[in-house]
Amino acid sequence: AEGAQERQSCFDRVLGALDKHLDKAGRVLIPACSLGRLALEVAGRGHSVETCEGRLLHWFGLELLRQTSSVEAFKPQPFALNTCNRLKFVDNHRVTPVPEIAIKEGQLPRARFGEFTVLYGKSKAKE
Repeated sequence: AEGAQERQSCFDRVLGALDKHLDKAGRVLIPACSLGRLALEVAGRGHSVETCEGRLLHWFGLELLRQTSSVEAFKPQPFALNTCNRLKFVDNHRVTPVPEIAIKEGQLPRARFGEFTVLYGKSKAKE
């Protein structure tokens, strides 16, 4: 799947540290969760996951993914408008299918919309 190598190099470190820190299933907060791939991996390890996302387009994308279970249900062209650092024309119009794996209903944690510091900056939000 596209991005698997990049994800593995980052996720292995994060998930390894999480496994070392938490002996058993615990509560994990993931700010700026984007489309929720890290949240999906953490929840798959048995942890209770809460996420937040402050970018509206990413939050809507995550909610859209929560509504589908089929692989490659959506085929956006995320680089069509942003041509910076794209050397070839085909890179700008490359289709990036999501999700690249099947997502079971309820498997992808729900995300709260808003900035992390606004949502969790008060002491009562930490409980």
